[in-house]
Amino acid sequence: IRIFQKLFIKGNWFVEHKKTQLKQEILNKKMFLDLDTMGLQGELRTQEPMSRHTSWKTGGNADYYYIASDINDLAKFISELPTSTPITWIGFGSNLLVRDGGVPGVVVSVVGLFNELKKINETDIFIGAGVSCVKAAHFSAKHGLEGIEFLAGIPGTIGGALAMNAGAYGMAMASNYQCYSLPAEILVDGNTVQVIRKRETFEDLLSRF
Repeated sequence: IRIFQKLFIKGNWFVEHKKTQLKQEILNKKMFLDLDTMGLQGELRTQEPMSRHTSWKTGGNADYYYIASDINDLAKFISELPTSTPITWIGFGSNLLVRDGGVPGVVVSVVGLFNELKKINETDIFIGAGVSCVKAAHFSAKHGLEGIEFLAGIPGTIGGALAMNAGAYGMAMASNYQCYSLPAEILVDGNTVQVIRKRETFEDLLSRF
């Protein structure tokens, strides 16, 4: 009886797994981008397993996965996309659980991009969205600045921390006003613009970035 139960469970899992794969294939056929990749310097992958890019090592395929060579290349790629194309941004994937059905549209990796980290003056530092939280915390401490030391315990990027108002040890990104009162550079329709985010844009584990 136990052997039969094990075989039944394995057989049922196999059937469900095949159903999931079939659904993914159907979804993939619905998503096709006709892009002019001749002017792009980055790498565009199709049907990229997201399990390669998350700390959980799980998840189905992304319809498209783009690794830009630099910020200008990224801006060009975004401008080439149809406006209806879903875009998902990913950093280290340390707090990302992807479903078996994968991610529709385009996944853009910022790993290796937005990694500038520099001291502006005696009280301010510039941190790119792709910089790891741990590195940012250590850099700040090295220059005698305080306010983001809690980031030393968060295994992600500054971009992700801002997007979800990450926090630890009773502090969060919204805890320090200077963390987000300065202008933030964002891409809109392939162009770089500057906006100022105010305090009320942050909530528990949520922000408008």
